[in-house]
Amino acid sequence: MILLLLACAAAAAWYAVRRLVLVTVSGGSMEPTLHDGDRLLVRRARSASLSPGRLVVLRRPPGMATTGPWIVKRVYALPGQRGPGTDAVVPPGYVAVVGDNPHSQDSRQLGPLPAASLLGVVIRRLSTQDSGLAAGAAGASASADVWAATPTSRQEKP
Repeated sequence: MILLLLACAAAAAWYAVRRLVLVTVSGGSMEPTLHDGDRLLVRRARSASLSPGRLVVLRRPPGMATTGPWIVKRVYALPGQRGPGTDAVVPPGYVAVVGDNPHSQDSRQLGPLPAASLLGVVIRRLSTQDSGLAAGAAGASASADVWAATPTSRQEKP
């Protein structure tokens, strides 16, 4: 019985290390939903599991004015759907994302982002640590610190 419990605990730990990532929000692009300093639990996922409205963590695209290797945004449109503020359709292999702050830098300025840059979907906010960042300040997108596991080969190390 004890061996079974130990085996279950080991399996759960292995799953957590392989599938879960802890991220820290940096910046105001997701305000008022997320604030600077919020800690998020993220489940590694593939783009096939996405749906509009989900919060996701993606690799920061080149040319984006932010620090950190990762960004947190909300899925706006999937391939075949219309992107934000345009009649253009999101092409296969891409996803359109937006920040909740209207001043966020996102697919409204950059266009759709590669779905291959997806790290995962946000499962839950673990803690809120509001640093007093002004609600209108959205100069930097949210970024993430990878915890407990090295990203898979299709993703960069942070």
